[in-house]
Amino acid sequence: MKNKKMIFFILGIIIILLIVLFIYRNKVKDNVSVDDEEKIEELKYNVGATGDSNIYELQKDNYDGKEILTVKAEVKYKVAFAGMIKKELPTMDEIDKIFNEIHPKENGIWIEKTSREKVLDVLGDSNFFNSEYTINQNGYIVLENKNNANENDKKLQNALKSKKQYIISISSICYIVDDITGEILDYSFENMDKYQTYEYFEDENKNIIFITENQNSQLSKNEIINSVLEWL
Repeated sequence: MKNKKMIFFILGIIIILLIVLFIYRNKVKDNVSVDDEEKIEELKYNVGATGDSNIYELQKDNYDGKEILTVKAEVKYKVAFAGMIKKELPTMDEIDKIFNEIHPKENGIWIEKTSREKVLDVLGDSNFFNSEYTINQNGYIVLENKNNANENDKKLQNALKSKKQYIISISSICYIVDDITGEILDYSFENMDKYQTYEYFEDENKNIIFITENQNSQLSKNEIINSVLEWL
């Protein structure tokens, strides 16, 4: 009987300690959150940023370790994805809806709908790949036959098996968020630098890569494919 009372007593103490720890951690988290909000407002004022405060976060500068103001990776990613789907400027009000309804759920390599035929042509080119690939009905690249895999095959197949998610679109235009104004802008990276092979966005394990359309054939097919495979 005494042993049972002792067990209940110890369990009661453990539960109380866990509750106190939970309350303490939440309080610390809230205080940190308030501190961050104040710092964001201060930095916004210092750099003249006018975007909605919710799109910003604090990061350490790689050079001197100072805190700097940047647009959240999640926001940049969702804007890029929504613009890719809409084929025009998305608004901040609709990016979450588009992301939640359309964004692929599984890991692997997902190809944007209008880019699938071009990607299949590349995958079927024996100058680059020995193995056979298809794009399934959900838009993912699938390995059909592993035939004497070359270096390109190995890189691609490693990406297919990874715990990351890759989205590929063949488009020289993507959509970005201006760090100062918070406005969504269209960005034609090929016009800015005709030798840039791709532009990319990442948020944790999610990645979007926009591959140049190479409209003036200034880059070889080999240069573009090798560049993309190195990034995967």
